[in-house]
Amino acid sequence: MNLSTLLLFSFFVTRIVAIGICEFAQLTRDTQIDPHACASSYVKKYSTIEPTTQSTTGTESTSEQTTLQICGTWVSIWNHLYMISEGTNEEEFEISRSFCQSCGGDVVIFNTSDLLGELEELIVTLGSSKSNFWLGIQRNVTQREYFEWLDGRPFSIEDSAWRVDQPNDNPGIQNCVATFRNDDWQLQDKQCSDRYDVICQKSL
Repeated sequence: MNLSTLLLFSFFVTRIVAIGICEFAQLTRDTQIDPHACASSYVKKYSTIEPTTQSTTGTESTSEQTTLQICGTWVSIWNHLYMISEGTNEEEFEISRSFCQSCGGDVVIFNTSDLLGELEELIVTLGSSKSNFWLGIQRNVTQREYFEWLDGRPFSIEDSAWRVDQPNDNPGIQNCVATFRNDDWQLQDKQCSDRYDVICQKSL
């Protein structure tokens, strides 16, 4: 039996089993189901092999609800490794952070007096054309006038890396921080539910 005949045989066996399952489901429910339509859905769900990707949600979902991102190539700079997702969709902060962690790192943090200079150099070195990125800085939710790096170090609201009108905590729930190419990479506080790309970092 050649491969094409075997695949065709497998398809029909799967469909016959699916129709039987769906007809049984109809007998045990009050609502009417079309067994053939149900079987088509069953076969599509269980007989299609999807490409291997990294799910940023960790749960099965529809294409509108899930962003599938691929871990990019880690690049060694300044005694750390850095990577920008090869996915095309921007995501919320927590989803972006989960993505970095699933690739073995975390959202990028810095320890420098020239944040904007190093940030721009990093993005240029990584060769990214993307424009908006989450950084590993969050507002202290109990003392909202303070920000912290993800490793617990304080980040000053007086730092010159902020855009001139930032941080403004408008409308009182801007707990995350992002950087923007169109603003010369200056920082803005943003709602964590906003969607941006992310730079991931891990130790060598």
